[in-house]
Amino acid sequence: MSHIKKYLFVAVAMLAIPAAAQKSVSAGEMPAHEKGSWVRQAAGYVEGIPSSRSHHASPVTPSLSSVMLRCFDAEVIAAEAVAAGWQAKAVTKNILTLRAPAPYINKLQQDPRVQTVQWSRKAHASMDNARADIGADRLHQGEEMETPFTGKGVVVGVIDQGFEYRHIAFLDEEGQSRVKWLWNRTGYSQGEDAEPTEKIPSSGDQLNTIGHATHVANIAAGSHIVENEYYGIAPDADIVMIPSEFVDAEVIEDVRFVADYAKSEHKPWVVNMSFGSQIGPHDGSDLLAQGLDEILSEGNGRAIVVAAGNDHSLPVHASHMFQECEDAEKRDTVHLLINTGSSGALANIWGQCIDSLKHLTVRPFLYSNSGDMDFKDEAFWTDYYEEAIDPNNHKECYLVGMPSYALNGGNRLGIELSGEPDVMFHAWTNTNYGSFAEVPSETFISGDNQNTVDALAACAQNTIVVASYNTREKYTNAQGIQRNENYGALDDITTFSNEGPLIDGRQKPHVSAPGSTILSAVSKYVPGFNRDGMDIVQDVQRGIRHFYYSAMSGTSMATPQVTGTIALWLQAYPRMTHEQLLAILQETSRKDEFTGDEAWSPRFGFGKIDAYEGLKAALLLAAADPVATAIQSIEGNLQFPSGTQGAVTISKQSGLWRMLFNLDMSWTDIQVTDLQGQTLYSQHIDRPFQGQEISLRWQDIIPSRGVFIVSIRTPQTHFSRKVLL
Repeated sequence: MSHIKKYLFVAVAMLAIPAAAQKSVSAGEMPAHEKGSWVRQAAGYVEGIPSSRSHHASPVTPSLSSVMLRCFDAEVIAAEAVAAGWQAKAVTKNILTLRAPAPYINKLQQDPRVQTVQWSRKAHASMDNARADIGADRLHQGEEMETPFTGKGVVVGVIDQGFEYRHIAFLDEEGQSRVKWLWNRTGYSQGEDAEPTEKIPSSGDQLNTIGHATHVANIAAGSHIVENEYYGIAPDADIVMIPSEFVDAEVIEDVRFVADYAKSEHKPWVVNMSFGSQIGPHDGSDLLAQGLDEILSEGNGRAIVVAAGNDHSLPVHASHMFQECEDAEKRDTVHLLINTGSSGALANIWGQCIDSLKHLTVRPFLYSNSGDMDFKDEAFWTDYYEEAIDPNNHKECYLVGMPSYALNGGNRLGIELSGEPDVMFHAWTNTNYGSFAEVPSETFISGDNQNTVDALAACAQNTIVVASYNTREKYTNAQGIQRNENYGALDDITTFSNEGPLIDGRQKPHVSAPGSTILSAVSKYVPGFNRDGMDIVQDVQRGIRHFYYSAMSGTSMATPQVTGTIALWLQAYPRMTHEQLLAILQETSRKDEFTGDEAWSPRFGFGKIDAYEGLKAALLLAAADPVATAIQSIEGNLQFPSGTQGAVTISKQSGLWRMLFNLDMSWTDIQVTDLQGQTLYSQHIDRPFQGQEISLRWQDIIPSRGVFIVSIRTPQTHFSRKVLL
């Protein structure tokens, strides 16, 4: 663990926010705090936090800003910053996080080794915001699968908010914690960040998030307990919990930590990110996306799984391609109108030219109920408007917004945009800051819900993005009350699940998984927790301690289903590359009447996740990899938990059982008998190979309904299963 201990001394503090207020390094100075302050805060930017960890003896505590930098030799620049008394860490060879006062960052902007500086941005959990007390469902949806693959030997990192660290869902059979490391980042923005620890307390992170993190972590990797069947997809995986502020500079440090820990243990890893934001370029150019891609490119057996987001129910996107005007003296002009959300109104506008020049003219105005446009003067918009050239993609970007208290008397925020011919813009808003209104006149353009896959980690080149579909519409809570929910038809896409592609045409989301009416563990330590809440579906008591399970919906819940499934695949083939993982998703995801037959759908991605077919593909990849075969041979072949039947994975469907061989074997005998011992079917297989599949179609074997016994004998094991038809 020496590398972990070393990490503690160079730990950084950074913040995560959506990307629009980034300034080009050529600007040479930090943005003035008095200008655009409200709109930056609304967009999620964090800057100018007073330091409580300053190493400088001064009567005035310096105000620290959180940034990420792309530079030459990040290790050297980080070391220089630490020597100067600030917090810095090289997270890749060319990207570092830094928390320092504005003058120090201004100086670095002029350093020829520094290419770009990006202010930190903050995200939010990808859970449906309309309801917090929604349906319950089993974690394992669709066909039943009996498999010895449980994620053993794989590290699952969960970056989230609302952990109960020692919930029963994260204990093993002896009551010991399965959480290998905990890094509480909840003091990050204040410089009071805790150090990583292997000592897991009996408490929670106290974040007011209705236990989101506990719910998510249990879906991915929760333990199998006797009281219910709501255990995780990978119940034997190693867990790393990171209570997060969702600040992008902090998040990239979190991923670095998980990657370093997994490397020290010689294990593959997968990180779950059930959070995001619409504010940002949506093209993967920001430093968070670049940094995640660089970490993923460092080796095989690693994956980052990200929620697509939950904004599809409202028109949070708008776009327009400007045309040539008949009058050469004029420019094509359009207007946007924003319906005010719970926190106000906000729009993040991105021109699509990459030449570091301005091609758009943006003018905000107040729109009255009578249809008047009041453009006000420049001083009025000081806190509510900001523009910049983004240093990472060289596009012009604008933030326009107003708090709800300033939009009084029925006024709404409007934006006038004019542009040169063939210039295009895209605009987004977060749902708590409104949505784009319907067209009140011909010069206004309506909003839509296209290109709404979240703007942060989801837009990196090599992250896996997950959409949500429906598997349940009602449930009974712990009080015996049936609750009905409606997020669309069963098996169809969930109404809130965001839509691709990205604006550069990349096909995301990649895959869909159950995300509506999901039952999982929840933290009792979140502020205001109500054990009698209508969303609570079970109270598990062990001694004097109570552990709770509740219902939630969102792409937040779909994402850990894919995270846990990928952990199973990584157990089968720890050397899997990103390209192989993507190919498995493309080739094995299920199609049906809702997904359609197209290779990729903007809502479902490549289809619905199929754990069994993906596992078969992973086993075949492992069998064809001489290095993986040699490693398995040295370690005694694939390692499975005691008490499991490691030779075979069984997929049980109505009328059909599929048996997948997890190992190369010299022989296997399969026999089907009735309860009187009469043999109805038998098959001897010589030298079945890893990844080979045998199917039993019951209508071809069994003459009538009843109870039958399937017996499977291999050199390693002999076990039986009942079939009820």
